[in-house]
Amino acid sequence: MATANKYFENGKQYTLKELFSGNIKLIIPDLQRDYCWGTEGSLVGDFTDSLIDLFENHTEMNLGLIYGYEAPETHIQFCDGQQRITTLYLLIGLLNRKSGGAFKEHLLTNPENDTRLQYAIRESTLYFLEDLTKRFFLLPNDGNAQNIK
Repeated sequence: MATANKYFENGKQYTLKELFSGNIKLIIPDLQRDYCWGTEGSLVGDFTDSLIDLFENHTEMNLGLIYGYEAPETHIQFCDGQQRITTLYLLIGLLNRKSGGAFKEHLLTNPENDTRLQYAIRESTLYFLEDLTKRFFLLPNDGNAQNIK
C-alpha cells in the first residue's frame, strides 16, 4: 500500500518562513502544557532581545531542535518547542499589526484562512488564539485589545 508524500522530511532543517506559510497548521497537542514562558526579565525578554540583535547585525539564528510529527499532512504536531513557536507566532502577530498587515499570510493558513497556530489543549485556548489573531493582529491599529479575553 503506497503512502502519501509528506510535506516535511524527517531530519531536514526548515526555515521559519517554511513553517509559517502556505496551508501548514502548527498544532500544540493536548500532551503539551499551557503556554507559560516566564515573567518580567525572563526568557521571552531575552529571546526577543536576541532576535532584535540578530536582525540588527544581519545574522541568522538557529532555534535548536523542535520536535514534532506531521499528521495529517501539513499539520505539524509539536512534541517540543511549543514555547518558542508560540512566542514567534505572537511576535509575527504584533509585527503584522504594526506594519498594517504585511504578515497576514503567516498568521492564517490558505485556502481555509484558519488560524495557523492551534492549541489542542482546551477549546478556550483555541478560541482565544483565534480571537487574538483575527480581532487584534489582523485588524487595523484601531482594533480594541480589551475585547479579547
